Amino acid sequence: MNRHHLAFCGPVASLVAGAGATVVILALLCAASLVHAQEITNEEAKALYEEAVMAYSEGNLEEAAALLESAFDIDPNAILAYNIGKAYDESGQFKVAQGWYLKSLSLEGLPETQRRRAAKAIERITNTEEEIRAKVKEESLTTAKLKVTSIPAAAQVFVDGKPVGETPIALTLSPGSFSVLVKGEGFEPYNEVVELGAGESVHVRAALIRPNSYTLVYVSGGLALAALSVGIVTDVLASQAYDDAQLARDNPSKLETLKSDGQTLQLVAITGYGIAGAAAITGLVLFLIDDGQATEAVYEPLGFTPEILLEPTGASLRFRW
Repeated sequence: MNRHHLAFCGPVASLVAGAGATVVILALLCAASLVHAQEITNEEAKALYEEAVMAYSEGNLEEAAALLESAFDIDPNAILAYNIGKAYDESGQFKVAQGWYLKSLSLEGLPETQRRRAAKAIERITNTEEEIRAKVKEESLTTAKLKVTSIPAAAQVFVDGKPVGETPIALTLSPGSFSVLVKGEGFEPYNEVVELGAGESVHVRAALIRPNSYTLVYVSGGLALAALSVGIVTDVLASQAYDDAQLARDNPSKLETLKSDGQTLQLVAITGYGIAGAAAITGLVLFLIDDGQATEAVYEPLGFTPEILLEPTGASLRFRW
């Protein structure tokens, strides 16, 4: 079978979806019209070429190109290189096709007809690339890029109320003002209005939070501040009671009253400090946790038990976790 079959039989054979024998007959008819045909002498390369002709005729262009490349590795020649370029060209892989067309022109034995076709194909691909580059450049000056990401990912994205996909996502839009809404299941929606200028690229980063997670942080922080204030005030009062007791040593009744008041105030102060510390730690944990399991764990009781120890010299508070 002739090496030139694929170069000329593609359009004809593509109209035929019959059995293999029909394709071989068509290939032989096409080969008979080639004046400058050269036979493939290597049997393995010839078998690969015949498989490529079959695949090409059935529309399997990438398979045909791969078989032709294998044949070319065994028996490199200009016609095989041209045919490889043709298969890639028709499959839309223009850059790869251009390389094989150039290779076919650099090898000896390519008929003049195929030389002209290869040269025209190279020119067409080059012009197409230049047109694409010009169009991309022109588009970049009249459009804007919007990239939206979120933590966690896979959140729904809406632009001006219309769904456009999931995060992360990159969009090409006309210049203007847009409302970006990011929604994640189990999270508060994130809204942001962005201004896109021509040629600009804007990145929206949505950090999604669970409902009420910040509310708990605020509550914990407020409780910590309130408890700290109580602790400071009662601590000052306890110190004042202690100073008064020093001056009332000659009055046993008053001394005992001041001592009892001081112990009570000291106990309240220690309790306030303890609650303030626990609330502050809880708020910090709530603020730092951002994954689902950890967030759910935040809603469980912290599990600490306060123990108040009364001693002759005063009182102390400790927590058992």
